[in-house]
Amino acid sequence: MSVIFLIIILAIIILAHEFGHFIVAKKSGMRVDEFGFGFPPKLFGFKMGETLYTLNAIPFGGFVKIPGEDGGEQVAGENHGRTFAEKSMKKRMAVIVAGVIFNIILAWFLISFGLMIGSPMSKSAASDAAAVKNAKVTIIGVAKDSPAEEAGLKVGDKLIAFISVEELQNFAAVSAGKEVEIRYERGKEVGALALTPRVNPPEGEGAIGIAMDEIGTLKLAPHKAVIEGAKTVYNLTIAIIGGLYYFILDV
Repeated sequence: MSVIFLIIILAIIILAHEFGHFIVAKKSGMRVDEFGFGFPPKLFGFKMGETLYTLNAIPFGGFVKIPGEDGGEQVAGENHGRTFAEKSMKKRMAVIVAGVIFNIILAWFLISFGLMIGSPMSKSAASDAAAVKNAKVTIIGVAKDSPAEEAGLKVGDKLIAFISVEELQNFAAVSAGKEVEIRYERGKEVGALALTPRVNPPEGEGAIGIAMDEIGTLKLAPHKAVIEGAKTVYNLTIAIIGGLYYFILDV
């Protein structure tokens, strides 16, 4: 099921990207020969105006076919001047960046919609931590060979006996070297296990060996969801650009 869900998400992202190219190419006066959902072989299609719309067998996104993308094709007659290569640099750049812009718009819409209906959110990541309801201490990382890993704790487990990360950290510190019981919630399962917090843990791991966050549900009014969605997309975009920048520097 998770693989199918991933395929659907990737298809939507790629399709939105290609739709951005498509709509801006049309608005720029370029001829678009085909807009395809999925990749060939073609299952069926129909023509509307000058564009063929196709449904294809491989459901990984889509594609747009614009004459002149390779720089060499020119069209005579009434379509002269309507290829990608014959348009101005400004219009060509608009078509190229439109895919990314439409992905950003899609992300903004999905995040905003998720916040309207209620979305999982970390209190540390929310601009208003008090708006995050029913927050629980949740494991987001388990160190190798740590007491947590040996006891069987997993990423995503909610530690239901503690109301904050700080409370759990204090509990682990005062219990170092002593066996303690940890109660957890994993999906619909509730259980308990025993572990012994370390007296001298490796640097950066903590006594139990887990990374934690307080994660709950954030549900906002529509106008606030749109604003928060925009902030989230902006922060993600800056983080991605920064990551790419430092990656290129390291190459």
